[in-house]
Amino acid sequence: MEKIRYFALIFIVTRVALPVTCQTTNESIDSTTASTLTTTSQVTTESTSVTTIAVTTTEAAPPPSAPRELTIASKTTKSLEVTWQIANETIDSYIVQFKLKDAPVTTFNVSHRLSNSTNSANITGLSPGQYYTVQVIATRGQLNSSDEIIRATVPASPSLSVSTISTSAVNFSWTINGERDSFNVSCLLYTEKETRPNISDVTTGEWFSCSPLTPGAEYLIKVTAVLEEYSGTPATQNIVTLPSPVSNISFPLEYLSENSMQVSWTAGAGYNDGYLVTVNDTAAVVKSSAISDTHRNITELTAAKGYNVTIVAKNRNGNVSRAMSRIQYTRQERPSKEKIEIKVASQRIWATFDHLEHDLAFDQLEGTLHLKINGTIVKNAIGKPTEHHTTVLFDGLTVGESYIVEFRYSFHGVLSKPMTEEIDLDPSVPHTLKNLSVTEKSFTLTWSAGDGVVGGYYVEVIIYRTQNTSFSKFTNETSANVTSLQPGTRYSVSVTAASRGLMENSTALTGTFQTYPAKPTAVQVIGLYTDRIQLEWKKGKGEADSYIVSHSVNNERVDSSNLADPVYNITGLTPGATYEINITAYQNHYPSEPLTIINQTKPGTPGSIIVSDRTPRALGIQWSNSSGVVDEYVVDVGSTGAISQVYTVNGKSTVNITGLDPGQMYHVSVKAVTGELFGDVSKENVSTEEIPPSAPINLTSDEKTTNSTNLKWEEPQHPNGKVTDYFIEYWQADHKTKEYDTYYNISTNSADTSYSVINLIPGSTYKFQVKAVNSKGPGEVSNNITVTTNESTPGEVSNLTVSQNTSMSMNIGWEEPIEPNGEVITYEMHVLLEDKSCVQQVTFSCTDCPAISKISEKSEEAPSCTSTDTTQSFSIHGRVDYTVRNLVPYTNYTFRVYPFTSVGRGKSKDMREQTLEDTPSEPRNVMAVNITQNEKTGLNITWEAPDNPRGIITGYQLRVTVNDTSNFHNTTDEFKALPDLLSYQNHTIEVRAYTVAGPGNWSKPLTVLTGEARPSAPQHIAFGDISPTSIEVQWQDPVMKRGILIGYLIIVTKASNGEVVKNETQDANEAKSFDATGLDPCQHYTFKVAARTSKGFGNYSSEQTNSTAVNIPGTPVIVKAEAITSTSILVMWIPPPNETCPIDYVVEVTDNDSKEIVKEIPIKGYNSTEKEITNLKKFWSYDIKVKANTTAGPSMPSTNVKNTTLEDTPGPPARVNASCDVCYNSMTVTWEAPTRENKNGIITGYVIYYTDGEISKNKKIDIGSQKSSTITSLSAEKSYQVKVAARTRVGEGEKETAPTYVNLTSGPPIFVAPANTFAKVSTASVEDARKQISLQVPSSPFGSENGIVRNISVIVAEDSEAGKPESDVRKDNKFPTLKTWGQVKDLEKITPYAIKEVEPNPWGTAGQRQRRAATPYEIIIGSQDCSNVATSKYCNGPLPSGRTYCIRIRGYTTNGYTDTPCVKQGTEPDTTGAIAGGVTAVLIVLIIAFVVLFIIAKRRGVDRFTRIDSDDKEGPTVLMMQDLNPSSRLIGGKSQRETTQRNPSTAGHDNEGFDGEELKSRSSESDEEEEAWKSRPVSTSQFKEHVEKYHRDSDLLFSDEYKTVKELAPSYEWLEAEKPSNRCKNRYTNILPFDHSRVKLLPIDDDEGSDYINANYMPGYRSKREFIAAQGPLPATKDDFWRMIWEQNVTLVVMVTQCVERGRIKCEQYWPKDTEAEYYGDLVVQMRSESTLSDYTIRILDVQLGNNTRTVRHFNFTVWPDFGCPDTTRSLLEFVKVVRTHIKPDIQGPICVHCSAGVGRTGTFIAVDRLLQHIREHNEVDIFGLVLEMRENRCNMVQTEDQYIYIHECIKDAIAQGMHLNNGNLEDQL
Repeated sequence: MEKIRYFALIFIVTRVALPVTCQTTNESIDSTTASTLTTTSQVTTESTSVTTIAVTTTEAAPPPSAPRELTIASKTTKSLEVTWQIANETIDSYIVQFKLKDAPVTTFNVSHRLSNSTNSANITGLSPGQYYTVQVIATRGQLNSSDEIIRATVPASPSLSVSTISTSAVNFSWTINGERDSFNVSCLLYTEKETRPNISDVTTGEWFSCSPLTPGAEYLIKVTAVLEEYSGTPATQNIVTLPSPVSNISFPLEYLSENSMQVSWTAGAGYNDGYLVTVNDTAAVVKSSAISDTHRNITELTAAKGYNVTIVAKNRNGNVSRAMSRIQYTRQERPSKEKIEIKVASQRIWATFDHLEHDLAFDQLEGTLHLKINGTIVKNAIGKPTEHHTTVLFDGLTVGESYIVEFRYSFHGVLSKPMTEEIDLDPSVPHTLKNLSVTEKSFTLTWSAGDGVVGGYYVEVIIYRTQNTSFSKFTNETSANVTSLQPGTRYSVSVTAASRGLMENSTALTGTFQTYPAKPTAVQVIGLYTDRIQLEWKKGKGEADSYIVSHSVNNERVDSSNLADPVYNITGLTPGATYEINITAYQNHYPSEPLTIINQTKPGTPGSIIVSDRTPRALGIQWSNSSGVVDEYVVDVGSTGAISQVYTVNGKSTVNITGLDPGQMYHVSVKAVTGELFGDVSKENVSTEEIPPSAPINLTSDEKTTNSTNLKWEEPQHPNGKVTDYFIEYWQADHKTKEYDTYYNISTNSADTSYSVINLIPGSTYKFQVKAVNSKGPGEVSNNITVTTNESTPGEVSNLTVSQNTSMSMNIGWEEPIEPNGEVITYEMHVLLEDKSCVQQVTFSCTDCPAISKISEKSEEAPSCTSTDTTQSFSIHGRVDYTVRNLVPYTNYTFRVYPFTSVGRGKSKDMREQTLEDTPSEPRNVMAVNITQNEKTGLNITWEAPDNPRGIITGYQLRVTVNDTSNFHNTTDEFKALPDLLSYQNHTIEVRAYTVAGPGNWSKPLTVLTGEARPSAPQHIAFGDISPTSIEVQWQDPVMKRGILIGYLIIVTKASNGEVVKNETQDANEAKSFDATGLDPCQHYTFKVAARTSKGFGNYSSEQTNSTAVNIPGTPVIVKAEAITSTSILVMWIPPPNETCPIDYVVEVTDNDSKEIVKEIPIKGYNSTEKEITNLKKFWSYDIKVKANTTAGPSMPSTNVKNTTLEDTPGPPARVNASCDVCYNSMTVTWEAPTRENKNGIITGYVIYYTDGEISKNKKIDIGSQKSSTITSLSAEKSYQVKVAARTRVGEGEKETAPTYVNLTSGPPIFVAPANTFAKVSTASVEDARKQISLQVPSSPFGSENGIVRNISVIVAEDSEAGKPESDVRKDNKFPTLKTWGQVKDLEKITPYAIKEVEPNPWGTAGQRQRRAATPYEIIIGSQDCSNVATSKYCNGPLPSGRTYCIRIRGYTTNGYTDTPCVKQGTEPDTTGAIAGGVTAVLIVLIIAFVVLFIIAKRRGVDRFTRIDSDDKEGPTVLMMQDLNPSSRLIGGKSQRETTQRNPSTAGHDNEGFDGEELKSRSSESDEEEEAWKSRPVSTSQFKEHVEKYHRDSDLLFSDEYKTVKELAPSYEWLEAEKPSNRCKNRYTNILPFDHSRVKLLPIDDDEGSDYINANYMPGYRSKREFIAAQGPLPATKDDFWRMIWEQNVTLVVMVTQCVERGRIKCEQYWPKDTEAEYYGDLVVQMRSESTLSDYTIRILDVQLGNNTRTVRHFNFTVWPDFGCPDTTRSLLEFVKVVRTHIKPDIQGPICVHCSAGVGRTGTFIAVDRLLQHIREHNEVDIFGLVLEMRENRCNMVQTEDQYIYIHECIKDAIAQGMHLNNGNLEDQL
């Protein structure tokens, strides 16, 4: 080895700058810490320093090894992190520098010197997408080695630009700064952007085309640059492709009209956000319920015009598809009647077409003439108009038939609406008029039909004498039941045939008939007594010459004599009894139907009253019973000034009266009661027993002293006798406990009400109470009072003591004086020195003593004191303890205490005591002098003695504190040396002195500081606020600071990979905490901290790891909900993006009805993104939200998603009830809808199940949505079980769990046999035809619908005495008793009697129709010899000869009876004289009849049958004639009445042809006279004076005219309304629709009565069928009402009532209560809107059947009282205007008007509407004729006189306002 040579050199070393700038760190930094390099650093040159050093040289040393394994650990767009392997050799430092890859070497622009332990560097501030050369240099001394690596930064995000978008493709391009290898391109449906993030194409270019795409869909375009397998930030853009164009544009003909059309189309492929429809006419209006519908309604178009309709689809950005167009033409207007002339003759029709001027734009103009017979086209003809007329002839037609002619335009292949004309041919004349079944108010007419077709018959009956119409009716049958006639009146009858369409009438068929007299009316009881009743009555219509009054006594009938006057006194009656009284009127020995009343006599008077039992508070009362009938007694008990007690006593004559006052006098009265009548009163006075007195009242004390008090009180309220004495009791309260423990009592020995009590103690409290004493002893105790005597001064305090003696304080205590003499409220304590001077005075006040006046001033002997304290307090009666402070140690003191009451100060008490010794004060002037020895610091400490030693000082103690550690040093001197202390430490020096009492206070601290050193590591690393993106690290100073801290270094690394995320320094002046921000949630990070003094950084603290907090996650997106079942909904969503924490979810379900959250369902796991929600309510609407959830809390909820569970079968209906009014063969079932939660869907109807217990008869009825139904055709005398189930669109639900039962009884049998054939008169078995009549009845004339007919009776009466057939239920378990033959045989006229006892049914009792007997049941009346039979016994005695008899069979069920019609037969006369007399009588009658005819003909100027054309162009032609029916023969001066069976085949004709034309009854007068009866026109110019005239004399003329309206009003048949299946559909039994004009519904299968509704067609001003007048719907007819609205195409409903008026239901609400749809049968009704105004409400309703929907406007007038009128005419005129403005000219169906009954207010509204239009075109008004015309179509139209007058007032005001002038729109005038 070469010998080393040593030599010394002197170098001048200059520190210069290297090529790069190096940022150095303290050498104590952890060797693993990375340094950050920045391109923005500038070259730094330090000042040059010269140092002389010694260098030992050797041979040339090798350079250090180059850094190994150079790699780029991570990169971003602006940074590169380079790492390398540290060499296993000596390295001084590393230098890192970089440049652009292709730049020259000289451009390395960044250089830093790093420690030899550093193996990485992060280079920032770079450009995106650039290649860089990174060089790392290892240095050792002047030598170095290097290695380099070339890498690129992450590429930049491209700049994206979309060029073109089509339906299936998108073209786009982009630009980018920097390098890139390629691009990843993706086009994703927006809904898939989270679920398909990696689908992309790779390209090296900068444009791309995505196809094929879905039209109208939203896509996410994403372009990402790739360089060195690193992807940059993607560029994104949302685009929406264009929607596909529509196709298949069409215009459905059913929606094509003159001014509107509907366009429909097929949607294109893909998606769209709706459609835009445009029309080449800007006036057109395009309407749609939803923008996504593939059809639109186009309105406000022009007829016969072509329109170009263009349709484009829109996407969500508003871009549209390619436009698609098509031209469509509207229909031409319908032809007018002015262009066609139609003529009719006998059996032919011909039509002539006029020349038509037409637009050349028409395709063609042609007319089509159709002939329809019963809806079938039987002939067709086409005529093309030219300059000449074209005629079409139809010949060989049927008389009376109805035909239709139609004429249309054709425009571009589309036919216009037809001009339609209905034509009827004249019908033939009916013949053979007969009159049957005459009663006092009715008879039955029959006739025979003529040839050809008949649409019905007009029947008119007029009074023969006055020629006023009493009855008119239209019927489809050849018979009519004429009712509402006047008794005993002669009538003329006419029957006219009408054509099928009711437009033409035949010549009238006529006859004359007469009725029977009427029964009495208006019976009144004018005198009521215990034994008699006095009656008065009025005669009925017609004449009566006498009366008979009858009543029953002991089941025996008692008749009066013939009475000439209508008054009678019935005597000999029993008190309190009830009597049935019959009054029968007679005229010429013909009895009327009896007038029956039920009445009772006045009850008798009770006997004398006695007292049976007496106590102080009760009395037993007894009396004698009244005579006669008594239901109960009423007992009244009372005293003077008190309220009476009333007792009702049944079945006995005693009563026990309680609740009375002792010793009180009472008045007792008793009266008998029978029914509602009271008898006369019996009275008596009685009294009760005495008892001890009640308590004295208002005990008080008015005077008191220190030892006495004076008491006062009032006498008892109830002395119950004489008070002789008072007894006083009192108690003394303990002074402290306040308990009353000492008792005293005193007797006053006087009745005085005051007393003075003495010998009491001052200041004491007493309680007093008093009792009154009478002969029964002491009574009740009075109220008690409390009295406190006056106070005096107290004695001295007790138990004065001293305790807890110290050097500066003593505790003094004492207790209340033994003799307080009141409440001690204050104490004074004086502290005295030995010279008697006072140094302290303390005043103690009582805190809870009662408020007392101010005490006296202190006494003169009390000395003044240096200090005074008045804030102390004590509790009443409590001990006082007080610490006296600020005393001088070792000093004698005297303590003196004074007590006080409110009177003043009491006696004082003294105590003497001395204070103890104390500790000294702190030493003074402590000083420290630093000393240094062997690099260690010491101190010399000096001080001075305390100012106040407070005794002998025995020594000193020093306390030296360093870093909270103290050392103690003792000395007896005032000096101490402290050597060998720690360097740069704060030493705190304190000194204190000692006496025998102990150490004194420490002196003020003196702090001395030693020199500095590097600190130790910071301690107590902790964490403060932690959030999802930040952690606050905290620390405390090092234990050994060793100087002044000037800063800290904080290092934060990611725990998962050691990446340094924070390397920050912080000034020591800042808080000892650091907030590391920009962290990721839920991640672990490691923290360490080092401190720094002027000597440098110390050691790092120990590493501490913590995690960021859990963040509140983002909101889930694209939440969807889908109903799975009726109780479950599937919810789906997409997780929130960019979450690093574990996430769960909560699905929140809210009930849309209650708005309450019903479910909160947790779901575990980030990827659990769907949940089926179960156990939900059926068909229930829910709001659904989804929230993401971490432990930090929930996210914001997602957007609400509404969904409804599916429909299900419903639950049971509620409150099912089955009942019946007359329980024979029907019952009414009612129910309520299932509860809201049990509906489970939209209720579409209900099903009723009922059975009578036999499985084979279990029946099911499907009905609509009404909630009641009447079930008919049941079997009487059976029990039925009923259940009801609801039905939705899913199906039928469960039935009511518990069935309802109804028991049907039997009722009066139903007569079912033909009226004129059920029995035959036979002479085979008759022995003497002068006395006997034989009758054969082959089969039972009764049905078993109302129960089995078990027995029969045969009833016989002379025809004139027979009366009406009876039918009734038994009363009081009894059937009416029939008279016997013996009881009537001697009467001038034979009244009804039974020929024998009730006998079993001879035809059997089984079956619905009893069997026909093998041998007919034969009855021979008059076959027995009854001469030896008692009068009261039944016997079939002989009949008087030569008379006509009525024979009836009475059938009996168990509960009712019914008579058959009369079988009339006469016995033969026993002389021949009657024959001649009869012939003479007939001749006389015929001669009189012809004379009358001749006079009438002369009066009218008509000598022969004349055809007179009516002035009414629309009215029929009338042929006037008189006809005496030759078949009507007179017997004994009366018309023989025969009964004919109604032909059932003539019933039920459809009324489709009814057009509302006035139905005119035909009579024998001329048209002019008939019009005079039914028309009373008034000029508009004179109308005001006319109304004022009629108002005079209390509306007398109005009253007369309205009475005439009622008399002339017709009465047609309403047979359909009276059918059993339809009776329950009528709200009122007297308001029924005429058969000829009723609205018929389409029948439903075989459901009887399904075509019936209580409504009639009514003519309007412009149309013959403009209105429907209907009753307000019932619960069971709401479905029928809506069916009528739909079938009749009604679009406007006028309701002139309210549902409830004056607490009564007038109309059922038949529309939905809110916007929720409701089913009415098969129709769905939904309310679109409701507008409420002051007088009316307007509703818009949508009515849907299947896929067809119509709009119905509902106008509800709300200020019209029932049976009354609005207050003013303004409200109704305004309402008529509003309704009329909503009636379009092209309205297709009638207007439905209804109130409650559908006649009063309904008629008034229609009349005002028609008249307002009439007066604009005419100068006269005929309200009288209009009301009669309306009554031709529906009964009782304009129901009251007030309504009739109100119509006049409305028209009068309308004329006054100028509404009758035709100078503008009626709406404008109104």
